[in-house]
Amino acid sequence: MKSITIDRTSALPPWVQIKDQIKLAYCLGRLNEGDILPSIRALAEQLDIGEAIVRRVYQELTQSGFLSAEPRKHLMVTDTLTKPEHIEALARECSDECDRLVKWARERHVSPTSLARLFLRQAMESARCRPAYAYVDLGRRAAEAFADVISSTWEVPVKAMTISEIRQLSSEVVEGYAGILVNHFRHEPLLEALEGRPAAIFPIRVKLHPRTIQKIQREVDGSTVVLVLAPDDAARVGQELRSYLASELGDDMNIQITSIDDIPDLAAEASNGENGLWVVSWHIWDDIPETARRLANVVSSENEIIMESLERARIAAGILV
Repeated sequence: MKSITIDRTSALPPWVQIKDQIKLAYCLGRLNEGDILPSIRALAEQLDIGEAIVRRVYQELTQSGFLSAEPRKHLMVTDTLTKPEHIEALARECSDECDRLVKWARERHVSPTSLARLFLRQAMESARCRPAYAYVDLGRRAAEAFADVISSTWEVPVKAMTISEIRQLSSEVVEGYAGILVNHFRHEPLLEALEGRPAAIFPIRVKLHPRTIQKIQREVDGSTVVLVLAPDDAARVGQELRSYLASELGDDMNIQITSIDDIPDLAAEASNGENGLWVVSWHIWDDIPETARRLANVVSSENEIIMESLERARIAAGILV
């Protein structure tokens, strides 16, 4: 990590500079999976900055799945990341192109920093007008929530889209996206919606939020928990979801999975007392009757992205920093 430097004249805060250099070092092959990073104190002393700055960098990289904590080993680059073969060549090509532009600016007595700021403004304006990445999910609520998470983590605009909207896009528009991200449960429906139109697809893995797991765990032994899914989900991923819940909660919990189409009157079913908790997929929560949403034993599920899978997608998509 001797190559990390801080530009005291840069408009970028030191923590951003450090984080970007660590990620770029990985893409360039100077930092590899399993490599151990210096301690917070050691890197702070090396760069002559406060420990709080390095702590923030490490925390953000850990939250994104880039780093993992290992006992007595400080922090290490996650050893489950998969770096595509082309990424190092792409990173070197980008670095060489930046060197060429800096040389061009100096030859014309233009400040390289001014050139960089101009390029950044134009790039951000272009991204706002036409985001290069989209996140696709079953419903608008999920698409917007996860698009916001990805946009914040990757620091690039990400357009939220539903699978039904994808069906209506022309091939030209689809091919205009550098990447389409999708909940791994929706990978097959997305392929069907694309109908053979070429697209760079990056599936990301999701899981139930710990708050939803805790709600289910609070149910007493012997109670039945019913997960209510959209019809297509119940058919496609019901068994996979049941296996996942068994691994999280154990086999003692009685979990049933059903389609919303199989419940004519959810409020009546939930009120009869035969089952303890009804967990309704957040994709269809807004579609169920308000009488059901008001019941104490009917709750909406919450999902979250597995950040390590999002970090793998970032690298695969060629987002270097």
